[in-house]
Amino acid sequence: VSVAFGLMLLWMRQLPAVWIPRIAFASAWFDACFLCALTVATGGADSPLYWIFLGLIIRNTVSTPVASRQIVLNLVVILCYVLAGLFQAELEKWLDTVTIPDVKLANEELLPSDVIAQGFLLRVCLLVVMALCSFGVQILFDRNCLAESKQKLVEAESREYALRQRQLETAGRLA
Repeated sequence: VSVAFGLMLLWMRQLPAVWIPRIAFASAWFDACFLCALTVATGGADSPLYWIFLGLIIRNTVSTPVASRQIVLNLVVILCYVLAGLFQAELEKWLDTVTIPDVKLANEELLPSDVIAQGFLLRVCLLVVMALCSFGVQILFDRNCLAESKQKLVEAESREYALRQRQLETAGRLA
């Protein structure tokens, strides 16, 4: 489906410019949902596909210059990971009710579910930090570009001022 979005952007030159960011936004949204489904299928919160969520956050930061859309997309990515983990946990609970329960040890201090919950929380925190850092880097990049464009504008205005000043001096000599 991502290939279809890409082909649509490449081959349809007749699209209005307004639609291109919308299509990119929809594509990123679909990618997050698809990755969520793959995460559930490959083990939930402990899936190795977790690292692709980090890459998806970075891709959203690079491909979405509008801050509000970028924040929404990155929150959708984080929410998809959380929902994949919660869905997998609920699926395991349901499967435990259907299958024969395991024998529990009497002296367990730390349950496996506690360890999984700590890892899950750590991963969610890393996703949030990555989204915030990516947003911060984009803000710094935008400020740098803005400062460069202001500097170019100041230089152009000073050149124009000097040119007009010389024209006035020339016109004063002729008069």
